[in-house]
Amino acid sequence: MRILMFFICMFFSIVTFAQANYIFPEFVSGEVYYKESATVAAVNYNLFLSDILAIDGKKKKRLADVDRIEYVSADTKRFVPLNDNTFGEILINGGLTLAVKYSGNIVMTNENGKSITKTSLNKLLDSGSPLPEGVMITVDSTYYFVKQKNTQKMFYLPGTNVAKASHVGIIKLFAKHKTEINAFIESNKTDFSSFESLKKLIDFCEQYTD
Repeated sequence: MRILMFFICMFFSIVTFAQANYIFPEFVSGEVYYKESATVAAVNYNLFLSDILAIDGKKKKRLADVDRIEYVSADTKRFVPLNDNTFGEILINGGLTLAVKYSGNIVMTNENGKSITKTSLNKLLDSGSPLPEGVMITVDSTYYFVKQKNTQKMFYLPGTNVAKASHVGIIKLFAKHKTEINAFIESNKTDFSSFESLKKLIDFCEQYTD
């Protein structure tokens, strides 16, 4: 049964997290679910990497063996690996899952301020330093479709089952039902940047999932 996951809108202008380069103010208790096992870890979602990091000793590291990961739970949220070594938060879970990838951007508010790269700012914030004066972080949100193999397993592993939420993307996942889906998109004027519009499309496509 499809579950509508708790959704926090990330279309904001200024990030005010205690750790401005992460979704959570601090690393939270989580579990990494692999195809055949699960492991407990302190995790967080890095906005500059669009990736899940875990605490390993005193270091923050990207997860290993991402191609074997089905999903990651972190506090009340769940994240699924996408097909570009990044993760997306699950918003709707079902035969056709909707996930959103968050990407942090740097905005300089002081014209005379010294510019800084994402890599440098990420390292600076990870060292415990505060967000430099004159620097803001904005967040872009990109929707993705993830087609499940079957409802008894959580996900396919990353690969051809993942597509960016677009007209081309949904047809890629349901090529056998191209005619019906094209008709639905046309009649409903599906907006692929709108959560509510995508939810309606997913409701329609559920009949074509395994």
